Amino acid sequence: MPKENEKEASVVQGIEILPVETLEDVIKFLRGEIKLTRNFETPQFVEPKYNVDFSEVKGQESVKRALEIAAARRS
Repeated sequence: MPKENEKEASVVQGIEILPVETLEDVIKFLRGEIKLTRNFETPQFVEPKYNVDFSEVKGQESVKRALEIAAARRS
């Protein structure tokens, strides 16, 4: 993957990240001419804690429903 996206991709669990700067680096890696390594530690994701919800919001049912659906897809 592009070196610029290495940190962003590191939050995905279960994949090995091999950052490259050029396509030439990819070719050299596949030929066994170079080794690719990660340059940083994987950040630890901490689930945020919220003490608010929609219980005090009156009306806007369709908006609240859309937000609930969007939040469920991210989980």
